[in-house]
Amino acid sequence: MLRSIFLPLLLLILAGAAGACSTYYEDNIELERRLREGDIRAAREFVIQSEEARSDKNYILYLLNRGSIEWMLGEYDSSFVMFERANRLIESRRTTLGQEILSYLVNPGVLPYRTEDHESVLLHYYQALNFLMQNRLDEALVEARRINIKLNEINDQYESENRYKRDAFALTLTGLIYDAAGDYNNAFIAYRNAWETYRDEYGDLFGLHAPAQLKQDLIRAAERTGFRQEAERYRSEFNISTSSAADSLGEVVFFWNNGLGPVKNQFAVNFVSVAGEGGALIFQSDYRGYSFPFYPDRERVKQNDKNALEKLETFRVAFPTYTERPLVYRRAALIGRDTTRLELAEDINAIAHQSLEDRMLREFGQALLRVAIKKAAEFGVKQKNETLGALLGLAGALTENADTRNWQVLPHSIYYARLALPPGEQTIRFVAQTARGERTEEEFTFNIRPGTTQFHAFHTLASGRPEEYQWYEARPGPRGR
Repeated sequence: MLRSIFLPLLLLILAGAAGACSTYYEDNIELERRLREGDIRAAREFVIQSEEARSDKNYILYLLNRGSIEWMLGEYDSSFVMFERANRLIESRRTTLGQEILSYLVNPGVLPYRTEDHESVLLHYYQALNFLMQNRLDEALVEARRINIKLNEINDQYESENRYKRDAFALTLTGLIYDAAGDYNNAFIAYRNAWETYRDEYGDLFGLHAPAQLKQDLIRAAERTGFRQEAERYRSEFNISTSSAADSLGEVVFFWNNGLGPVKNQFAVNFVSVAGEGGALIFQSDYRGYSFPFYPDRERVKQNDKNALEKLETFRVAFPTYTERPLVYRRAALIGRDTTRLELAEDINAIAHQSLEDRMLREFGQALLRVAIKKAAEFGVKQKNETLGALLGLAGALTENADTRNWQVLPHSIYYARLALPPGEQTIRFVAQTARGERTEEEFTFNIRPGTTQFHAFHTLASGRPEEYQWYEARPGPRGR
C-alpha cells in the first residue's frame, strides 16, 4: 500500500526535478539570440511555435513577450490585444488548491506564472506606447495613470511595506501626455509629483535623479498655468533657465528603450535554525548575514509541518535572484537642428532587483513552508519504510528550486528627450554609442505641424550575456515606425 502511494509521487517529484535543472532564460536562449540579431519576425515565430511558452503555466509570459514583439514590429493593435489579455489574466487568475500543494511538493515553477510587481506595472507603459504611436492621447493617458494605480493596488496587498511605491517615470509620462493635450494644470501636477518621486525615492533606491527635461517641463507648465511664483521657485531651486518652443514649431517626444532587462536565476542558502522567543524559529545564514524569524502559529502551519520545522537543524532553501544583462549602448542623442541628449528616466534593471528584494521575506516564508512540507512527508514515510523515506528526502533536495521565469523582452532602461522642429517633413538621426566608442545610427522622419507634439519610441536590443558579461556585436534594433 505504501509503495502504491509514494512511488508514483516520487516519480512525479523526480520528473519535476529533471525539468528544473535549467532556468527559464536558458530554455529560451533562442528567443534572445533572434532579438539580439534584430530578427524580430523570427523572434515572434519562435514564441508562437513554442508549446512550452504557450502552456497554461507560462501563458501570461507568452502574452507579455508576444505583446512586446508585436509593438516592436509596429503592430500596435495586435500588441494591445496581447497586453489586454495578459492584464485580464493577471487580475483574475487564482491558483487552485491542487496546484498550490504540487508547488510545495515540487517547486513554484509548476504554478501558473505570477508576474513580478514591476512587470504588472510596465504592461501599462507598453499599452500607453501603443496608443501614443497612433496619436490617441486620451487612451494613452488612461494607461499612464493606471501605472501608479496598479502600484497602489499591489502595495495594498502586502503587510510588509514595499519601497517601490510610486513610479517617477509613469508620472513623467502622464505629464507629457497632459502637456501634449494642452492641459497644463494637470501636466504641472504630474510633473511636480514626478520630480518629488525622483527626489524622495528614486535617488536613494536606484541612484537615479530627475532628468533635466523634467525640470524644464515643470517650470514651463507652471508658467503656462499662471503659477508664476512656483515657476520662479523651481527655476531658482534647479538653477536653470527655460524657454518654450515657438508657436511656429512642433515638438517630438522620443522614448528610447535600451537593451534587455535582467533574467532570473537562483541561489541556494544553507540555514541553521535556533529557537526564538514567542514560539518563533530563527533561521540564520552566514550568507549576507541573513536572519529570518518565522512564527509557525501565525503562518497557520499544520502541526505535522510544524514538528518537521522544529526538527530542521540545517537545510537548503532556493531563492530567485536577478542577473543583469549589461547595457551595450551607454549613451544616445538625437541630431536634428541641434543635438539633444537622451536622458535616463527609468532603470528597469534596478527596479526589478528592488521589487524582488522587497518581497524577500514573503519569498522566504513560502520557501520555508515548501521545505517543511517535504520534510514532514519524509519523516512520515521513514517511520514506515526507511528506504522510501530516504528516496523522498533525496527527491525533495533535488526539487528545491526557485521560480526562474520572468518577462524577458523588457528593456534594461528607458530614456527620453523632447526636441522642437520646424513644420514640414523633418528627418532626425538617432545615434547610440557603446563604452568602446562604437556607434549605431538610425534615421526617423516626422511630419511636423506647428504647436503640436508627436510621440515616438524605439528599442535597441543589443545586450550583454548575463552568464558571461561579454560584449555582443553592436547591432541596431528594428527600424522604428
